[in-house]
Amino acid sequence: MLAVILGVAGCQLTSRSTAIDSPTFVAGRLAITGFSLNPSFSLEQITSDQQRLTFSGAFGLGRVDMIFTRGQAVEGIVDGETLSEEALATKLYEATGLSLPLAGLPDWIMGRPFSGVPHQVIPNGFEQLDWRFQVIEDPVRGHPTKILAELGELGVVLGIRSWR
Repeated sequence: MLAVILGVAGCQLTSRSTAIDSPTFVAGRLAITGFSLNPSFSLEQITSDQQRLTFSGAFGLGRVDMIFTRGQAVEGIVDGETLSEEALATKLYEATGLSLPLAGLPDWIMGRPFSGVPHQVIPNGFEQLDWRFQVIEDPVRGHPTKILAELGELGVVLGIRSWR
């Protein structure tokens, strides 16, 4: 943890300069460097403080549902099996080799840094936890249509087809 704190010295805790309204539903597809699968995803606001993030056809795991309450991953469901946040993170790591900050995924899918962890604003995006995000927005509606995320040699493209 100390390495993360030292590594992001001088970073900001403020939001992106472009305000993005929080949608009740976001859906699209992922393309990931080195993976032949392009899983679909959806992020749905269930209640005022609860969200469900779903990946279908993800990393050979079938359907993955993650429930978030007040910005924290509470549980995951992989092909009907309920997992704790830690077990889900472990399962995703075993399938992908990636250590993903689960609590940040909903915000990252909406093209914004997640709170509580420093980030650096860059032109058309931000950097957080060694990830670099370029956010391409619809010029009329002002919400993301594509998010390009990079971590070293790894590239992830989130194509957003629905934002409401």
